[in-house]
Order: sequence, then C-alpha cells, then structure tokens
Amino acid sequence: MTNTEINTRLFDLAQMKYKVYSKKLIVTSGEFIGVSIPAIRILAKELIKGDYQEFLRTSTHHYYEESMLVGLVIAYCKEPINEKLKLLELFLPKIDNWAVNDSVAMTIKFKASEMQIGHDFIMKYIYSEKEYEKRFAIVLLFTNFSTPLYIESTTKLLADLPVNHYYTQMAAAWGLSNCIAKHPDIAIPIFENATTDTFTFNKAIQKSRESFRVSKENKDYLLTLKREK
Repeated sequence: MTNTEINTRLFDLAQMKYKVYSKKLIVTSGEFIGVSIPAIRILAKELIKGDYQEFLRTSTHHYYEESMLVGLVIAYCKEPINEKLKLLELFLPKIDNWAVNDSVAMTIKFKASEMQIGHDFIMKYIYSEKEYEKRFAIVLLFTNFSTPLYIESTTKLLADLPVNHYYTQMAAAWGLSNCIAKHPDIAIPIFENATTDTFTFNKAIQKSRESFRVSKENKDYLLTLKREK
C-alpha cells in the first residue's frame, strides 16, 4: 500500500468531531484529518502484515494522523528489538506533540529478554535537551520499568531528573504518581527526598491525589509534603 493510498484510507476514516476535538487539545505542526486513535491503531495493525517499510520510508508527516500511524506501526511491528529501536531513532525527531509521543511510547512493551537494551535506549534520551525526546524516554521508562524489580531505580531516576520544559515536567510528575500508585511503600520514601523542581514535585502530588489507585491515607500524607511555590 503506497503512502497516497494510506492517506486516502485515513481520510475515509475521518470524522469532523475528532478533527475539532484534536485541534482543541493538541498543538502540532501537522494538519488534522480527524481520525480517532483506536481507528489508527486498527490500521497500524493491518499495515504491519504487509510491506510497511515502504510507508515508513515515504511518509511525509504532513498530517498529525500520519505521524501517529508511523509511530504505531513502529510500535506494533515484529522487527527484532535492535531494528525497532533504529526505526524509533529516526522517528523521534518527527514528534512535536504530546499525543503522538505518549500513544507510541505507551504502546511499546519490552519483553524480558529486551529489558536491558530497552533501558539503554531510554538512558540515551532521558537527559536530552529536546523536549519530546526526553518526554518519550520518561513515558517509555515508567510504562516498562514500574515493576517490583525496577520500581526503586525508576522512582529515583524520575525524582532527581532535571526537567526544564512543561511537557517533560508533566511527564515526570505523571511517572512519579504512577510509581506511587503502584508501589507506595517503596516510591513515597524516595519521593520525599526528590530533588526535582517545585512545579514537578507538587504536580506529582496533585496527580497522586487525583488517582483512584492511591489510598486516602497516602493522599493525605502526600499533601503534607507539598512545597511552597
């Protein structure tokens, strides 16, 4: 299927309500077609059954949905992990919005045998000065490394990570609240001593207090940690 044919498929799936909704929430250089993410996921899974490499080579990223589709094709494809990460390296500079960033990062799941190479990939980008490279690494980190085996190192990394842009601050806060929700006995003592900036620290508390996965007792305690601005 050519790039033109694929974009035609995207336009066939378009609905005005999704175009209006997306334009309100997402700031991106691409134009909007108006396709829901579930519909794009279905198309991505269809494409990986054929010659998706041609699509990846020729995609223009002119449309937001086209960029989303490229990322999801990479995330779903059955390439060996080294090859998949090479495709991701080419894709990361094209990300310019939180929706594509998070949808793709949260779709990538490392197998047990891939955890080390996955972690090395994350560490390559998590200190990047580029906002979306860093956000991608943060989301990929807490999506894959919030298990009991990794929760201590993940929480520590996020608690002390320098984050200087709004979307990286929000991602770090999201990651910290995720760690607190999943393993509070380990994460909260680390979070107490976090060196992250005040905005990120307080935002992590807010997100934790808004979560249904965090106990009332822990929510009340986290509130006592809130820093003065």
